Amino acid sequence: MSRALKKLGKEVLDRIAEGLAHVGLSRRSDRWFGKQIGELEGAIGINVREFADIERLEVNPIVGVRHEELERLVDILARQTGGKWYPSVTVAVANIAPEIVDERREQDYAVHAGENPDTVVRWIIHCAEDVAPRFWSENSSLRAIAATVASHRFPIAEDRLLPIAYYLLGDRAAAEDVMRRYTGVDPYSSYPVFCQKVREMFETRPT
Repeated sequence: MSRALKKLGKEVLDRIAEGLAHVGLSRRSDRWFGKQIGELEGAIGINVREFADIERLEVNPIVGVRHEELERLVDILARQTGGKWYPSVTVAVANIAPEIVDERREQDYAVHAGENPDTVVRWIIHCAEDVAPRFWSENSSLRAIAATVASHRFPIAEDRLLPIAYYLLGDRAAAEDVMRRYTGVDPYSSYPVFCQKVREMFETRPT
């Protein structure tokens, strides 16, 4: 990557962070921003694609919600069963919302080295102020998150995420239904071990 493109990437992320701070989102990591909404965290991820040959950046917001206890249990079971997880994608119920893709113009998400990134930064802030709150409102509880995951609209690991969500909700029948559906799909996976761990958790779950 050229020095100019690297400098532009840092400038864009820093300016986005400054703008999101003004609308109540704190920087959680280099490209994740969040705000507490009850038991959940509303989140905005910044997906940056770099095209070094033409010194171009493409910047897209990812709108999501995060649930601390759900993430904690996912992490524990991933360690115990050898599952492969990408927490920023699979645990956060997140997607580039269709309305973001439908409304945007090229100048809203693409910028070249040497250009002013004002339009890109303003577009991200617009999504944080207008699009994201609607998604957060629709997914404001664990039950709503589970329904969103089950709708298949999001590219996340529902085979493992849903049983844990249903465990937290105390819905063993729903968890068993998901695990039954996915058992045997990949004979080489650690999924049976995962299912056994979930069943053990239900056996000792406080009533």
